[in-house]
Amino acid sequence: MKYKASHISLRLWVMCVLIGSVHFTRAAYSQTITPSSYWKNSVVFENDRFFADALSYGPKWVKFMIILDPYDASKVYFQDSRKYVYHYDAAVSLLDPFMGMSAQQFNEISLFEQNQRVILGTVLVAPRGRGSERTPDCPEYGIQFVRHDAFP
Repeated sequence: MKYKASHISLRLWVMCVLIGSVHFTRAAYSQTITPSSYWKNSVVFENDRFFADALSYGPKWVKFMIILDPYDASKVYFQDSRKYVYHYDAAVSLLDPFMGMSAQQFNEISLFEQNQRVILGTVLVAPRGRGSERTPDCPEYGIQFVRHDAFP
């Protein structure tokens, strides 16, 4: 079965994973995030410009954040991972609720279940092509969530 990688939306897959681990309690959200050309709510599998370039034969990757209540936790904010390598740098530069925070303040609300206001993660795309160091020519990706506490 052939896959058309350009038609796969990672946003949908990320949301399916999160539905099992995050419970959404509010139907309407009044808070919004200021638009920027350095974040967006979806990426195109593998070839999106937000993916950081792979080193050698390593995976490509794009980082994302999900802002929790009072924001709409069903929205994923993918950061331009070529410009912003770290979640913290993107968050304090681009996302309204985190602007002006120190690294310690951001860590306190992102890396622990208690008082968590944002979920951090990365989508990793396996290298494609032929050869002993590369995966078969099929779309393959993984999603990594970042937190010191285990997710339920």
